[in-house]
Amino acid sequence: MWEGFFVFVFLTTPAEQKDAAFILMLIVFMAFGLFAWGGFLGMPDRIEDHGGYLVVQRYRTRETIPIANIKGVTKSYGARSYNVLIELGKPCAFGKEIEFKPQRWRRFTSFGGEDDIVEQLADRVQRAQRLARSRV
Repeated sequence: MWEGFFVFVFLTTPAEQKDAAFILMLIVFMAFGLFAWGGFLGMPDRIEDHGGYLVVQRYRTRETIPIANIKGVTKSYGARSYNVLIELGKPCAFGKEIEFKPQRWRRFTSFGGEDDIVEQLADRVQRAQRLARSRV
């Protein structure tokens, strides 16, 4: 899509303005690339599920998050994939929310189906919340 737009602009630009059009299109591509990748910069490098807790790592920072500290798990859809947002009861080194793109955690499901990782994590969070309420 972008390539077609680039070719269209380049072919319809007068010869004396082709250099300026080329530079402008490079700037547009760079700006779009920075905008598109900006969402990935704050995401963890690795998340390990250990049943009763998650281990989250970004660069050299590693944090253990008990399932009982998770307030909620939601999924937001993007163009080709989705993100999982974990809301924490008490903030950790990564803040009050941790957002990530699941990669190898999920099994293939039919179109429109729920992914196992989100369902399972949400179920464990609900069980931990019920258990905490019953102890009070």
